[in-house]
Amino acid sequence: MVPPPTDNYWDAEIILQMYLHDYMIKRGMHNTAEIFKKEAQVPNQPVRMQEKNQDFGSTSSSKVPTMTHNARNNVPLRIPEISTNDKRISQHINSRFHNMMSGSTIFATSSFDRSVKLWDAGMGGTKQVRFQPYSGDLLTTATENNIKIVDVETNSLLHSLEGHTKDVISICWNKNGNYIASVSEDCARVWSLDGKCISELHSDGNKFQSCIFHPAYSNLLIIGGYQTMELWSPTESSKTWIVPAHNGLITGLADSSKNELVASASHDQCVKLWK
Repeated sequence: MVPPPTDNYWDAEIILQMYLHDYMIKRGMHNTAEIFKKEAQVPNQPVRMQEKNQDFGSTSSSKVPTMTHNARNNVPLRIPEISTNDKRISQHINSRFHNMMSGSTIFATSSFDRSVKLWDAGMGGTKQVRFQPYSGDLLTTATENNIKIVDVETNSLLHSLEGHTKDVISICWNKNGNYIASVSEDCARVWSLDGKCISELHSDGNKFQSCIFHPAYSNLLIIGGYQTMELWSPTESSKTWIVPAHNGLITGLADSSKNELVASASHDQCVKLWK
């Protein structure tokens, strides 16, 4: 017989079983619910929140279960104690989360390891990730306005590239794997492997959205903006060759080294190939 949860922890497996059983009953699957209850040995005692004060971070009881992880600031949060010593329905738990979290980016997960974790999906995360061509020894990531170069073999951070004032929207490697380009709305930058910015280009009002190195000319960077692509040679000058391309923002660029083609995708719902 599966023991009911004690006062010391929240048994996630039993709560899941009770939730499934309750779901079957509400959907009119009474026979299935009864079979499931017998096979899974679902306890008869429903689960409820013990505390009267149900705000996270405060409890009326001196007993508090294991601390949980808070993804927002990486500090523990207190969660109310779970008990089966009351006859209130387990629906109370679900409605509590629904009422408090509705319209919020915060969500909770529970596990069979008897832990509950809180996460904030609104904190943002890595938007771009690119392996170094050919070798794949290095990995670049872009989070907000910061770019990182990571050694894949040792899982160690080599460099943190700082200089963008706005969020980095796109990053790419040149085909030799010795330069990294990054684009935010207001500027494009090219970086060396030692983490230094070797060249910068300001958008002058054209909102940069994407970038790719030309497959045939490794030192030529193609930048997608609003309706136009700008071809820029970072090692030579700050001047660009502007190519009219689309009727909207050019948010995606890809290259084919075999055919030496560049593909562009835009909000105008068109994909175009360029030689």
